[in-house]
Amino acid sequence: MIEILIVEDSLIEAELLRRALSRAGYHLAIARDGQAGLEAVRAQKPALVVSDIRMPYLSGYELCKKIKYDPDLWNIPVILLTMLSEPEDIMEAINSGADSYLIKPFNEAMLLERIRSLLATPIRMRRSDERRREQVEYNGRTHTITGGSQQILHLLLSAYENTLVQNRELVSIQNRLNLLNESLEEEVRSRTAQLAASEVKFRSMFEGSSDGILLIEAETGIIVDANPVMSELLGMSREAFCGKQVWEVELLSPIASDGESFGKLKENLRRENLPLVSASGNKLSVELACNVYLAGATPYIQCSLRDITEYRKTRIALQLFRTLIDHSNDAIVVYDPETYEILDMNGKGCRDLGYSPEEIRGFRISDIDPGFRSENRIVEDLRHQGSALFESVHRRRDGSLFPVEVSVRNIELDRNYGLAVVRDITERKKSELALLRANRALKALSACNTVLVHAENEAGLLDEMCQVIVKQGGYHFAWIGQVMHDEKMSLQPLAHAGHEEGYLGIIPGISWGDSLLGLGPSGRAVRSGIPQVSRDIATDPSYSPWREEALKRGYVSSISLPLMKRDGSIFGILAVFSSESDAFDEEETGLLVELAADLSFGITTMHMRIERDKAVEGERVQAFRLRQSLEETIAAIALTLEKRDPYTAGHQQRVAKLSAAIAEEMQLPEDMVQGIHFGALIHDIGKVYVPAEILNRPGKLSEIEFGLIKSHPEVGYEIVRDIHFPWPVAQMVRSHHERLNGSGYPRGLGAEEIGLETRILSVADVVEAMAAHRPYRAARGLDEARREILRGRGTEYDEKAVDACISVLDKGFSFNS
Repeated sequence: MIEILIVEDSLIEAELLRRALSRAGYHLAIARDGQAGLEAVRAQKPALVVSDIRMPYLSGYELCKKIKYDPDLWNIPVILLTMLSEPEDIMEAINSGADSYLIKPFNEAMLLERIRSLLATPIRMRRSDERRREQVEYNGRTHTITGGSQQILHLLLSAYENTLVQNRELVSIQNRLNLLNESLEEEVRSRTAQLAASEVKFRSMFEGSSDGILLIEAETGIIVDANPVMSELLGMSREAFCGKQVWEVELLSPIASDGESFGKLKENLRRENLPLVSASGNKLSVELACNVYLAGATPYIQCSLRDITEYRKTRIALQLFRTLIDHSNDAIVVYDPETYEILDMNGKGCRDLGYSPEEIRGFRISDIDPGFRSENRIVEDLRHQGSALFESVHRRRDGSLFPVEVSVRNIELDRNYGLAVVRDITERKKSELALLRANRALKALSACNTVLVHAENEAGLLDEMCQVIVKQGGYHFAWIGQVMHDEKMSLQPLAHAGHEEGYLGIIPGISWGDSLLGLGPSGRAVRSGIPQVSRDIATDPSYSPWREEALKRGYVSSISLPLMKRDGSIFGILAVFSSESDAFDEEETGLLVELAADLSFGITTMHMRIERDKAVEGERVQAFRLRQSLEETIAAIALTLEKRDPYTAGHQQRVAKLSAAIAEEMQLPEDMVQGIHFGALIHDIGKVYVPAEILNRPGKLSEIEFGLIKSHPEVGYEIVRDIHFPWPVAQMVRSHHERLNGSGYPRGLGAEEIGLETRILSVADVVEAMAAHRPYRAARGLDEARREILRGRGTEYDEKAVDACISVLDKGFSFNS
């Protein structure tokens, strides 16, 4: 393949040559300057060299001379390719020994033909052998040309061909210019007509625009024109400000107040909320947009002002409204009342359901309310009455359900819309359920206390207790069992009521031993002495021996409560079953624990009464034991009578427990602690005088009824004053409602008249009363009781007794433990 060397310092020219010669099938090498070209010629000896003239290090003329006068390279053809076209340049090319001379930009066909011709006619004589000198006159100067005949002929032919090509190109260019000129004249005529039409159209748009428009000379700042809306915005005639510089018009100072600020208008300024005051004083908010354009050679600025005062007010109002809606505590839904498609939902609704606003749009009401039907009664009410209020259940993204209260109404705007306000009532439902269960337990507790008072024997007591728990308390099933100390450590059922349906006879025996049959709630309750709750029998692994039979009878959850003697030993079990899951919450459990404690006390008291009767019959002569039996009997009677008031059941026992704890905290003598404990056990014995219907009444009492209740300290005093106790029990009973500042009753005693035992009892009585339920109010809790005794410390209540009580409570005192 023929190799051609290109010597060119211009990357672009070199690339043009490379492409042209590559297309012609030549093999190419490229050098970037004359020196590199000479080295390449010597190393490669190409068939032909194409070289630029003006190059660093070594010009094309110099390169050509070195090739032509080299004994090894003289016969290599050299074509000089340059933009130099003067006769002097051609003569210099002849002197350098060049074989051909082409002018840039080169004609590709001419270049290829010149290369073909030179390659087809080998150089047979050295330049040094055929050189001859000729004198040439040109442009007033004498030039010497040194070269061979063949070389000079090739160069002159090259120059002639260049001239012919250039002439042809000039003629072609002239023809194209003539055509272009004719086209331009036609275009000018067309554009002139279009400009005339555009002027009419622009003027129409300018005058009819709903935005105010100012046309300002960009160089001088002079207002050259303004449309009618601009005059209306400013409250000025067009003549009043046209012809003036922008900053000379005071009303336009927000746009440009001086020459410097006017300069910013040339930067295509945009202002979204620009304050503007009209000549009449109206305050406006405008949107400013400035554009610079040329009219001929003159630059102009077009300022467009749009009155957005009402739009901005509306947008702010909508933003405020949306903010209020999104921060609402209720979900708010807008939907299509025809298709029930959700159109929008506030943030609270999206958060409740777990969707983004974009995701929820397009849902249907039935997608979030599984029970919704377009033909149901609520929809019919909405169609006829325009609004409806109902409860339903909604489904979250994760599939979980929650109860809601929905208020819906139809709204007519651009079309009909449905608006729903949805409130999550989960907590309300929980509270209702908790209250229902608490009331159920309270009813059972109240009724059981009545049973305790009237029971004549243990069997009847147990049977009636089970009946009351089921019928009054609304529980599904209840049974009472006795702890047997036999080989199997079994629990023997003594009484039951409700949906027993043979359950106690069919199931495997229940044990309190550490075995499979003792792992159930009842066995654990006996062993631990702590109530045991199973909130879901279906999944409770400890229920496996009895689960199948329990579920057949509708038992869903259960609680087993140990029955204890005074010494803490377990003698029985009370098991209560519910048909609801997750029953027996903390409050319900607490009330049932109290019921079990009362039952335990009633059974224990009944046993004690039997034992006492035996002791009285058998040992009448023993005075000490008689006195002890008398004291215990009075305490038992007092505690039993206390059950007439179900809401204060256990009150005296709890007050006695707290009173003894306070006395111990004050480090009083043991005998005194015992006296305080005993006095507290019967301090409300006088309530036997008050009718049960008054004690149990949940509403507000009349003054006469309240007076009867306030008489119980004196009645109690009359009951016990003739009993010779070794402690001031009668005074404790009589004065436990007295206060240090004389504000108490029944006698309004002062501090010096109230004994220490009574002072301690008063503090304990207040704390327990506030912490427990009452017919007329719910329990206020220990925290409220703390605040009350601290409030009255030193004025109503003894300081040391209050401090000791606070200390006892801080150490974790509990009425139920």
